[in-house]
Amino acid sequence: MVLRRLIRRGGATAARGADCGGKSTALGGLTVACDVRLWCATGMRNVRLWRAAAARNMRLRRAICDTCAMSKAFLKYLASLLLFGTNGIVAANIALSSQEIVWFRTLLGSVLLVGIFLITRRRLTSWQNRRQFVFLVLSGVAMAGGWLFVYEAYQRVGVGLGTLLYYCGPVLVLAVSPLVFGERLTIRKLLGFAVVFVGLVLVNGLALQDGADVWGILCGIGAALTYAVMICFNKKAGNADGFENSMIQLVVAFVVVTVFVGSTCGLDIRVPSEAWPYVLVLGLLNTGLGCYWYFSSIGQLRAQTVSVVGYAEPLSAVIFSALLLGESMLPLQIVGAVCIIGGAAFCELFGTPVRREQACALDRESDRESSCAPECEPSCAPGRAQDCAPDSESACELGLE
Repeated sequence: MVLRRLIRRGGATAARGADCGGKSTALGGLTVACDVRLWCATGMRNVRLWRAAAARNMRLRRAICDTCAMSKAFLKYLASLLLFGTNGIVAANIALSSQEIVWFRTLLGSVLLVGIFLITRRRLTSWQNRRQFVFLVLSGVAMAGGWLFVYEAYQRVGVGLGTLLYYCGPVLVLAVSPLVFGERLTIRKLLGFAVVFVGLVLVNGLALQDGADVWGILCGIGAALTYAVMICFNKKAGNADGFENSMIQLVVAFVVVTVFVGSTCGLDIRVPSEAWPYVLVLGLLNTGLGCYWYFSSIGQLRAQTVSVVGYAEPLSAVIFSALLLGESMLPLQIVGAVCIIGGAAFCELFGTPVRREQACALDRESDRESSCAPECEPSCAPGRAQDCAPDSESACELGLE
């Protein structure tokens, strides 16, 4: 509007100059109009440049904020995995039976998670979907069975071997996925499963030759089977809130373990005074706080980061058991351990290829505020598609040791 008014004034001045016979006046009015138009065009171009610079600065600030948030989330995620890796180490210092240790762990952990849930004023939404809630309850039952098995394996065959057997569960899920979920069994999955099977033969065969407890190895295998069942129920439950998922599972596991302990050895549990610090650490720190850090961080991390770093838990458990408990493994058993962890990680990372369009669409739906979201557009580079992949079963769908 201002530009039009200035041009009109310049034109009017030129007209008046022509009427008066003053050629210089007419030329002066046209010159003013041209100068005003040039000035306005330059001003509009400067405004556009300023807006573009402001947009770049805003994107840079968001990128910095997202990077800081991801760094904090990564530290919390890694800390939770290291805590989970010390579960067997802490339990080894508690002079109680395996089921009593699990009972205290589920009791203290569920109390802490429920307290955090109430303090943060979250809303329980899973019960509104009956199918989802039923599968979450069943996954909690499977979690209780898995923990009872794995802690019995800890006491009989050691923390390192028990952890390796327990973490065969995700590979079993990949093996039965064509029957349970209708997924295609790829060559990469078969290759990873074969590597894990070779690792199991090396670890368990040499352990049996070395005089390992047969019931302890069977408990480790039972822990892997129940772990796989829990993952399947979690996948059937669909998209549930990670923290709410963990809380429901832990509360249900506490109820199941309470019934089991009450019917077998009774609930009159006497804890030695020197074991109380370890009981509190296992229940409140390793279970309660560890689960809170775990589920509050995985939503801010990329799927590839969660998948790769997730295997720091069994690896740290094996290392801690060797350094702190003096557990030793034969060279071939070490090779078997590498096969189990490496084969499971290979299956999870490369067993199920995700198309770029599906990865970007799912990532925008799961985390609209992440720094990867702007790249998940039709113009994003194909090489970055794996960075936009959503968090898969390695996050909320996978349980915790």
